[in-house]
Amino acid sequence: MRRYKRILAAFLSVMMLSATSVTTAFAEDIPESEMVQGTEMLVAGMPMTRNAETTEVVFAEDVPEIGGESTGIMVEAIPITDPEFKSPTGIIGDFGDFTDNSVDPLAVDDLTVIKGSALFREREVGAHYYAFSTYSASYTSAFANIQLPTGFNNGGNLRNGFVCLGIYGSDHGIDLGLINKGGGWIPYHYDVGHGTAYTYPDVYKAPSTATNAIITVKPVNTTTVHMYVQFTNSAGSYVGTPLDTDIRVSAGNLTTASNGRINCRFYRFASLVPYGSDNQSDGTYMTGGRSLYCQLYNGSSYVGWGKDSSTMQNVWKISSDKISLSFAGNNDTYSIRHR
Repeated sequence: MRRYKRILAAFLSVMMLSATSVTTAFAEDIPESEMVQGTEMLVAGMPMTRNAETTEVVFAEDVPEIGGESTGIMVEAIPITDPEFKSPTGIIGDFGDFTDNSVDPLAVDDLTVIKGSALFREREVGAHYYAFSTYSASYTSAFANIQLPTGFNNGGNLRNGFVCLGIYGSDHGIDLGLINKGGGWIPYHYDVGHGTAYTYPDVYKAPSTATNAIITVKPVNTTTVHMYVQFTNSAGSYVGTPLDTDIRVSAGNLTTASNGRINCRFYRFASLVPYGSDNQSDGTYMTGGRSLYCQLYNGSSYVGWGKDSSTMQNVWKISSDKISLSFAGNNDTYSIRHR
């Protein structure tokens, strides 16, 4: 309840600003590169500003942490029981055996490092990219406004599409975001390598009018993380039912730092992962996706989390001929085409 009161108060303050010669528009209508002084952009109903030194567009300093408040409520999730289901996220330091001739010859899997170094290298999980922050306890949550892919074809359930954020502790990752198994985008989480992956009831699925998804992920304590997913339409208005849930995770991965916060890396990725072998010429695609206004919350304000930001340490992609990827400010744009 407190979070909604804070959001309402911030929204009313924006409305007061708009009545005094400030032009108000939703972020979906104004590209970050075209934001000019005197234009007020809203994301999740909150005002954005351009940093004069870095030119990054981030939330205004007085914006509270969006969707990051743990409620203690755990929405019942639905386990994915298919034995051939694959998680895209690997284990840091694991680069696989690339002399293994049993791998599908149509799985290209070449590695392109974009920043820093690759932290792991997955095989036979389709074209994909990853972007990781530094490992620290400086930030309490990660935020992104996901523009849902405008084109999606999983070849009649040959693959699952993923657009996710994540929290990586000392041992493994926790994927938190969206999955598309062919029937639309729906919230998803997986404590990688521990138990099964999960989706959520259809009430939380993206409505047909949804174009974007606001996602916040937050480590709450050493055995709990929080995920917030709210779909929006092209005007930036909320549509569908928001998912606002705590999630229990395995012990031993997330640790507490001396400042009382959780040590972790935040990450984001997009991938189109097969069941079984990985024929990267099977005609499947996931195109027109964007991760917009990616930011980390430091306990009092948001800071940029783009490819060139100091908060970003490692970015790489796999199967370079099958994925197009570009960066601008705190935004990523990607398309995957297995052809």
